[in-house]
Amino acid sequence: MATGIDIMREELALTPEVIRKGVTDFEAAIREKAHLLPESGIKKIYAVGCGDSLFAAQAARYTFLDLTGVDCVACEALEFCRYEADHLPEGSLVLVISYSGTVARTVESALIAKKRGAAVIAVTGNPDSPLARAAEGALCYQVVSLGYAPGTISFTAALLMLQLCALQIGLRTGHLGEEDAQRERAWLLRAADTVEEALAENEQGVREICAGCADAEQFTVLGAGPNQSMAHFGAAKLVEGKRIDGIPQDLEEWAHLKFFVSGPDTSILICAPQGGGYSRAVELIREMNFIGANSILFTERGLDRAEASHRITYAPGLPERYTPLVISALLGLFGYHICKVSGVESCDFASDEAKEEHYNTLHNSAYREDLQK
Repeated sequence: MATGIDIMREELALTPEVIRKGVTDFEAAIREKAHLLPESGIKKIYAVGCGDSLFAAQAARYTFLDLTGVDCVACEALEFCRYEADHLPEGSLVLVISYSGTVARTVESALIAKKRGAAVIAVTGNPDSPLARAAEGALCYQVVSLGYAPGTISFTAALLMLQLCALQIGLRTGHLGEEDAQRERAWLLRAADTVEEALAENEQGVREICAGCADAEQFTVLGAGPNQSMAHFGAAKLVEGKRIDGIPQDLEEWAHLKFFVSGPDTSILICAPQGGGYSRAVELIREMNFIGANSILFTERGLDRAEASHRITYAPGLPERYTPLVISALLGLFGYHICKVSGVESCDFASDEAKEEHYNTLHNSAYREDLQK
């Protein structure tokens, strides 16, 4: 059994099966609780979370827009429960995501959204959690955890669960027909095959790329559209694993900001599949080449206009809304190998006391005053 940072690689290997099994099992779990999802009157959907749950919400936003036809906002839990929740329009549906269901800010988000009259559903792995109790009901899913390491399949499972929620909402409201739904399920199963192939094909190449930038003290990670959140996810895996400074940045904003502190000692990961952001990535990579930066492009095979320093590619053909399932796995592979080539064997807490203090900060926090009365 894997230990330390190798848990991360073993969990990545499980990703294709998590998607394949989830398309059936997760959708069945959602259908079982389908009465929680309104059939009409939804004016706005909020997907709320922290950390990887937030990144999953952000990555799923365009799936909600595409499959439901309803405006969707992905919102960080503190921003939601202390600010956004005070301005919820009538007809709001709030999906609050936390696998453990014990994070204080997500529980607070469910409580205040319900108090403001929204329909509130927990998306969680723990049906008996404080989050599940705070919401009107819970959509529950399970995923294997092999131990403490930077999370990958937990993110995949949350993202897939949200994408399948979008599918069910689209069906219940009549925005989608069953033929549409079958097409989307087929895309998700194709994503599983694409992940499996991409991890196998890129193992050696990613290891070699990481060996070439193992001494980098900072990485910038870029993304746009459905993959804007991949900038945050990729940066998080660098922070969680190697404890190196990973900086997420919007694709366009790199040219307006990070350009000024980038150069030959800079490594830049660019998440840019075929879609709205690709042509801009091509232009920005030219500028990265001009200043001598090390550009590492995550994209589909056959997109050859971008002359990046390195390419990490996968089979083409997925709709852009589903590419985060693949790119997140490849970013996880990069995070794993940057640890291995740097000699990092564990990313555990420095002490039991540090671990206890950290989780106490996340789970035991006072709610806003009007929820305490």
